[in-house]
This record gives sequence, C-alpha cells and structure tokens, in this order.
Amino acid sequence: MSTDTKRVPLDFKAGINRENTQYTTGGYWYNGNRVRFRNGKPENIRGWQKKVDTPFNGVARAITSWASLSGNLYAALGTDQLLYLYNGGSFTDITPINTSATTSATAPIMYTSTNSKKILVDWVSQSPTLSQIGLTQNTFVLVSSGGDSLSGITLDGQFRTSIPADLSAGRYFKIIASSSASGNATRTSATNFNFLFPRSFFTHRGVRTPPLFECYLLSLTLVL
Repeated sequence: MSTDTKRVPLDFKAGINRENTQYTTGGYWYNGNRVRFRNGKPENIRGWQKKVDTPFNGVARAITSWASLSGNLYAALGTDQLLYLYNGGSFTDITPINTSATTSATAPIMYTSTNSKKILVDWVSQSPTLSQIGLTQNTFVLVSSGGDSLSGITLDGQFRTSIPADLSAGRYFKIIASSSASGNATRTSATNFNFLFPRSFFTHRGVRTPPLFECYLLSLTLVL
C-alpha cells in the first residue's frame, strides 16, 4: 500500500452562503468574521484607522471628493448640522453665512445664570428679525464681541443655538457655550452675529438636498 500523499485542491467559491445549512452549501463558505474576498480568495480585513482625531458636529450624511488643478486633494463632508472641508489631515468648517447682523450698543441683552452653559439673547427691536433670518433649532452662529466675556464665558466663537419654547417666539434664542457661567450676569453692548445656513440648507429629513449641496460644492471647487 502506497504511503505517498496526494494533494487534492479545495476549490471553495467566493462569498458566504447562509441560505442552506453548513452541510449542504456545496463548496461555499458558511461562516466568517472580519474577512473579505479578493480575486475569489478570502483575506483578513485589517480594520479601520482613525483619519482625524478632532470630532466634528453632527452625523455625516453626504461626502464628495475632488482634486484641484494644482493636484491638491479635497473632500467635503456634509453633516446634519454643518459643512466641512477636509484637506491636509484636518477639517475646516466652511458652512456658508446666511445672515450677518451687528447689534446696537443698547441691544440685544444677554443673560446668563450660575453654572449654566446657555446664554439667553433678547433680540428685541433688531433688524433683521429672527423670523427673517430663519433661525431654527440647532442653527450655528459666529459671535464676535471684541474679546468680551459674560460671567467667565468668552463671547467670541461659534455657538449652537437653542429656541426656548417657553418664551416669546421670534424674540429670544439661546447660545450654548462649552463652559459654565460663574454667576448671574447681563450684558448690553454692540455685538456682531453671523448666522450660518441651517441644516435644512444641505439636508431634508436627514437626506442631503442635491441641488443646494452640489451647487455650493461646485462653486467651491471652482474657487479652489
């Protein structure tokens, strides 16, 4: 009796077949974990690597990428809140400004209370009005106050807005800071507000709105 070993090729088909039992799959793979098939052969999926450590606001709903005429690589990421440009290993907020307003030295009045991260803004007698601006919940605004602060909260930067339901509609809104106020305080001084386009500009019910999204990115690629 010969003891020579005979090699028999095992020709497994690509893919995992769960339609039948593991005894009747007929040459298919029945189960797997973290594998993919390339050229009909299984290989390990080597996992994911974080590209950018800095988090962005919202959940990504659309993404597109392109190269400029000079060869620079770009990607635009539209979330349910803001629009970002990726280049050189970092994200830049490029959400366009919807409306800019510089308030008078006597209004609006800002209020904050101890340990609160929310600043109440009384937009009384300002132009344009909040309804003309189209301010909605979770819209972002860029505030420039010339380096002022309110009870320890710096009033220069980007803030998310909140529309209080228990106050007069069209007059009040809140901006949410990253730190808490050290006490009760009010402020009345000229301030510049740049209201960014609301999320509905890029998305509708969580799905991107192609005409606005694509047209804005087209103009962006032409500039870059």
